[in-house]
Amino acid sequence: MHNAIKTTAATFAILLLALAGCSDDDNPSAPDGGSPLSFDYSFQSSNEGFSGAFTDYPKASEANLELQFERRKLPSGLDSTKYGLYLSGRNQPDDLFMFVKKKLSSADGLKANVVYKVSLEIQIATPEASGCMGAGGAPGEAQTMKAGAMVTEPKPVLKDGFYELNVQKGQQTTGGTDMEVIGHVGNDSGDCSGETWEYKTLKLEDFAVKTDGSAVLWLAAGTDSGYEGINYYYFTDFKVTLTPTDLDSLPGGGNK
Repeated sequence: MHNAIKTTAATFAILLLALAGCSDDDNPSAPDGGSPLSFDYSFQSSNEGFSGAFTDYPKASEANLELQFERRKLPSGLDSTKYGLYLSGRNQPDDLFMFVKKKLSSADGLKANVVYKVSLEIQIATPEASGCMGAGGAPGEAQTMKAGAMVTEPKPVLKDGFYELNVQKGQQTTGGTDMEVIGHVGNDSGDCSGETWEYKTLKLEDFAVKTDGSAVLWLAAGTDSGYEGINYYYFTDFKVTLTPTDLDSLPGGGNK
């Protein structure tokens, strides 16, 4: 009898362990204690997996827009031994959108089918002062900075001879479901010549997005411009925090 009791107890303990294991496996996407994932990209040794793209312009005018994206040293007036991601384009279409994007996945710690709150702290270097005049709009304030996160890779698509963005960023000074307005590129230098570079920090806070079964998210940030001149600036730092939630779905539904 004594041995039978011991055997039964051991069997029960093994059963409890098995059930506990099954509980974890049944919900592999459950947030691990709500711990956030944090990343800081400063671009000093590489592009850190970021790439650049341009939309909202006619294909026929592309050769005249002087579109550029590259990792390059910062200009004089800043620390020219350091690097940033440089974007530039001539805004002849009066609606040029130029942006950077970055893919995050399970390799970075993301889990499938989880609602994350995404916060970004983005530092740019910009030569355009606030409060100045320019064709089509102010060189600083008319370059509206937007940022967001989405499950679909943001990229230009050609439609009827015009490049459009395949996700919802809104138009110029308004945001969309995939990207929100977080400010503009105007700095505080007061120098309307456009020759004084300054750093500026812009923030996106608690932007909710849900991963799909592939556990992939795309980050994106860039300017929707009404200033009809050469638009140019650097991304110099990109801090990211992804906080998992216990929500089953986003407010209003969808994945963003």
